[in-house]
Amino acid sequence: MSLICPNISVISQYTQQIDNNVFKTMKRYLPGPYTFILKSNNYVQKFFKNNKEEIGVRIPNNEILDGLAEFLDAPLISTSLNTEDGI
Repeated sequence: MSLICPNISVISQYTQQIDNNVFKTMKRYLPGPYTFILKSNNYVQKFFKNNKEEIGVRIPNNEILDGLAEFLDAPLISTSLNTEDGI
């Protein structure tokens, strides 16, 4: 599971403090087709009612998802499905 966020400041609301090197890397590659796996904070663990210590975060380069995230004023929850063929 990952969160689709409009910007890095929103990501920081759902993760533990982001290391400076990781922050620089995220600034370089986002928005884009990447998911960063970061340590989640207590809010995420309580909200999803699980003990997952990590969560995927994305800032896609997509106008529709950008608009939805801004309109909702909250991140979107996304899942991914990997198939054997990689499709």
